[in-house]
Amino acid sequence: PTRVAESLALTFCLPLSFFEAPELPQDKAATTFRKKSTTRILTDRKVSRVFSEGSRLWRETSEKSGNKTCDLTEKTAGSQTAEEAALSLREAMGISGDSPIRSVTRLAEHCGVGVIDVLLSQSVGEDEYSGISRPSTHEHRPLIACVNSRPGAVQRMTLAHELGHLIFDHDLLTHPKVRSVEERRAFAFAGALLLPEEMMIREVDEGTTLNQFLRIKARYGVSVGAIVVRAERLGLISSMRSRSLHIQLNSRGWRQNEPV
Repeated sequence: PTRVAESLALTFCLPLSFFEAPELPQDKAATTFRKKSTTRILTDRKVSRVFSEGSRLWRETSEKSGNKTCDLTEKTAGSQTAEEAALSLREAMGISGDSPIRSVTRLAEHCGVGVIDVLLSQSVGEDEYSGISRPSTHEHRPLIACVNSRPGAVQRMTLAHELGHLIFDHDLLTHPKVRSVEERRAFAFAGALLLPEEMMIREVDEGTTLNQFLRIKARYGVSVGAIVVRAERLGLISSMRSRSLHIQLNSRGWRQNEPV
């Protein structure tokens, strides 16, 4: 085994210590993806393996530099729902009820969570993967990674989504499916964190137009599609109005290239 490891280290220009890293309890937890349901298992495994190595490097760097450990669970203790957890986190971080969150990356870092902006330099499932994390009760220095370079609004929602997983979904045995309870809850948390209910009630009703939604996007840094979903979830617009707005998004080509 030593000779094989030495040969691999030479071939792939890696230090021998790469092959000596022990598997820790937190490494056995399932990863949580923000992705489409059409991704291939082989690609899922590749992204997971690169993320595992990133997590190991972040853990070691964080420990050696004396960076704080994650306190997300303390900040959201007692929260039963995604809405409650988002409100608790905003209060713990001193963010007023309807204020926008200027940087989700900085928010995560202040909670002791590492963030990788682009996990893979080469494009891997560019339109299929957004983010990844591995929630575990054993991991005190968790990492969130955006898989590919994405528009700012998508990246912000992705980071908030994975924060939701880190709060609620410790030590899963398998990856949550796209329409699982875990995924729906993570999306609900991200929406509640980035688009506070107080502001949504004031700004949105059944007659709100796409251009008015763009003004909300400009201030809160969330895509129009996500704002529409949040508005329907809060009962501020009907399912029929939500469907109409999504059709308008498609007809204007905003699904792929949303303005602002």
